[in-house]
Amino acid sequence: MKKKILITGGTGFLGSHYLEFLKKKKIFSLYSLSRNYPSKKKKISNVKYLKCDLSIKKDLKRISNIKFDYVVNFAGNINHKEKVKTFNSHHRGVLNLVKSIKRDHLLKFVQIGSSVEYGKISCPHYESKKIPINKKIYSVYGQSKLLTTIFLMKENIKNNFPSVIIRPYLIYGPNQTIDRLIPFTIISCLQKKKFPCSKGNQIRDFLYVSDAINFIYKIMIGKDVGKIFNLGSGKRIKVKKLIEDIVKECRGGTPLFGRIKFRKDELLYLYPSISLALSKKWKPLIDLKKGLKLTVNHFKKTWKYEK
Repeated sequence: MKKKILITGGTGFLGSHYLEFLKKKKIFSLYSLSRNYPSKKKKISNVKYLKCDLSIKKDLKRISNIKFDYVVNFAGNINHKEKVKTFNSHHRGVLNLVKSIKRDHLLKFVQIGSSVEYGKISCPHYESKKIPINKKIYSVYGQSKLLTTIFLMKENIKNNFPSVIIRPYLIYGPNQTIDRLIPFTIISCLQKKKFPCSKGNQIRDFLYVSDAINFIYKIMIGKDVGKIFNLGSGKRIKVKKLIEDIVKECRGGTPLFGRIKFRKDELLYLYPSISLALSKKWKPLIDLKKGLKLTVNHFKKTWKYEK
């Protein structure tokens, strides 16, 4: 029989990419769980879509009798200005999910955490660093993700729960929503617009989506449990340089640097050590130049913009 995989947040950017990847394997029964059903255009064949809000425990009754072999949690509110909704979806939602799924059949629970779990700890981030639970150094999103990691690690130690944490840095690629930095910049440049942005002094690590998906799969089917892995390219870049590279690739657009102020909880430096990820016989295959080209070409073909 095919192994059953539950992908929470399966209609989102990473979740939908992961489902497409798994579908090509042809060896899994695929389930997607999210707050909304996908549009007809985004619906993936051979995936059973379930509508559910993880933060509402009674919603999860519909999956409580399904024996999943793997669960990969991509779910969570992406509008971090909605603080209560963000905390409930990223923390309480995972607690509800863990309490609702059958454990006797479960081989792996992969939690997609976040780079901001490290708070204001200096970069590069190492998984071995102890992170203080101090609300002052975190956004609500970062705090909710960190508390979830702590919960899952305790479940692994106390109850042998097969959890593993992946902390991605900035993943980008085709089909990402345009409220994210790279898609927003690409669309603005393709429209030949002037567009506001920050000074661009932030240092970031960007990883192309296919490289992220390959690593997540390797960890999902692997033997590691009770561990945390940073996921990034291992290369850092200034946001200003990134924007300038996109302008060059699109041959248009005028960034208005300094028009947007830094958020109060925004980190100037955000990049990891990926030595643990590399030790799993994985490495990024798509560098930033190629990844941006692939992403720009995608939006040229799919986005309706003014020429």
